Formats: sequence, structure tokens, C-alpha cells
Amino acid sequence: MSNAFVYDIETVPLSEARLALVEPEHKAPGNLKDPEKIAAAIAEKAKEWREKAALSPITGRVAMVGAKIDESEILHLAFADADDDELDLQEGVMLMRLWKCAKSSMMDGKILVSWNGHGFDIPFLIKRSWALKVTIPPEIDIRNKWGMQPPWIDLMREWQCGDKTAGYTSLNTAAGFLGLGQKAGDCLQLRHQLEHDPETAVAYLKQDLALTEGIGRRMGIITG
Repeated sequence: MSNAFVYDIETVPLSEARLALVEPEHKAPGNLKDPEKIAAAIAEKAKEWREKAALSPITGRVAMVGAKIDESEILHLAFADADDDELDLQEGVMLMRLWKCAKSSMMDGKILVSWNGHGFDIPFLIKRSWALKVTIPPEIDIRNKWGMQPPWIDLMREWQCGDKTAGYTSLNTAAGFLGLGQKAGDCLQLRHQLEHDPETAVAYLKQDLALTEGIGRRMGIITG
């Protein structure tokens, strides 16, 4: 039996109605004088802001949760005919189930393993839980000033081998380097896939879990 609980999330932007509530005022560079160029620059900044909306818990939501101990389990939002309030409910249920599973795994003595979990997944999950009034189990220490501590293991930090100046390395890059395979698709298509082809979205997240587990095993962190 594996000694690890491997987890991963996928995120999507909030609806246009929700984004409008938090969208900043976009400004053109001060050296532009032509009205058309100013309008084009503002439109480009708005476009770039929306393209990054899924990367922040303020402008995005958790659309998929993947968990793997010995077998993988995938939870995902059902977008068809769902309004913002319904999506909030669905997302809240996913968050509750993930926290419950994480707590149970901790109590069983397992490590909780992710790729870039400390830099992305955990802060996103915590802040979305706050937004949706989802209780985080008190056994999960989210207030440690040094970040999440063992049994939470971020393989990307392990990959840095103690080099605090090392930058971001993608899961795809690390897995490819180790000969473990590649990701199964493009996360930018996730919203469309969940609405029209959820099987493809599930396969994408399952592959991410498999790659994360494979890297953890190659490092000797995941055993069993």
C-alpha cells in the first residue's frame, strides 16, 4: 500500500458576472496619445487579465480535484445549466471532500504529495474555502509562517534540491526529463472539456496524478 496521498487541482476563471466585480481599471501606457491605440492597449490588458483569471482564487475557482492513494479519484464541476450559485455549491462539496480525505490520510500516517502544491494548490484551496465558508480541519495547520510543513510534501521544492534561487519547473518538464511521459492535454481547454467532453478532462487530471506519483517514486519519497 502506498505511503502517500497524491493530490492535484485544476482551475477555471469565474463567470463574466463575477469577474466584473473584481476587475481592476486597465490603463494604457502614458506615452500613447492616439485614442485608437489607447483603446487597443486597454483591450489587450483586459484580455491578458482574463487569460490569467484561472490562476488566482480571487478570479478563478476549483473546477477539478484529483486524489490518489492506490487508485485515483476525480471530482469535477458539472457546468451544464449551472449558474454561479450552483457552481459555488459544487465547488464547496469538492473542497470539503478533499480536506476530509487529506485529514484522514494524515491520521493514517501518510504523506500528502503534490507538484507545486505549496506555491499554487494549497493557497488556492485555502482561499476558495474561505470564500465559500468551507471549514478546514483544525488538524491541518495553515498558519505556519514557514508554509505547509510535513506531512505536506511539495515535489517541486524537493526538485530544487535546496537551491532557494531555483525557479519554477513545470510538472511536464520534470516528468519528461525523467522519462515518465507527458501531460495528456491542454488545461486551457478545461472549461470546454468539462462541459462537452468530461472524459477527456478526467483523463488529463489522472495523467497529472500519475506523473506526480511517478516523480515522487523516482525521488524515493513515495513508496509502497
